Amino acid sequence: MPLRKLLISLSLVLSFLSNVAAYAGTMAEDLGAEQYAWAKGRYSLPEDEREDYFAHLQIRAHDLSLKFPNQAAPLIWEGIIKATHAEQSTTVILPTPQG
Repeated sequence: MPLRKLLISLSLVLSFLSNVAAYAGTMAEDLGAEQYAWAKGRYSLPEDEREDYFAHLQIRAHDLSLKFPNQAAPLIWEGIIKATHAEQSTTVILPTPQG
């Protein structure tokens, strides 16, 4: 009987570890794709195409942050992409006066 419990416990642990590894690999792959897309937009696209490109990329980055909640790396890259989009933007938003 103890051997059976040990085998069940071992299979549960292995199942858990494989899920963790798959999760980490997916996040790393998704972040790699975002980093590549950012570099492409930053260094390869003509300037007149960058604003729309980064607007779309910003949405993807936010979706990635939602996909991996409580993870710092997707949030960091979302911030980098937002900042780059702001840098490329030709639209200026001024604060409205209160009162």
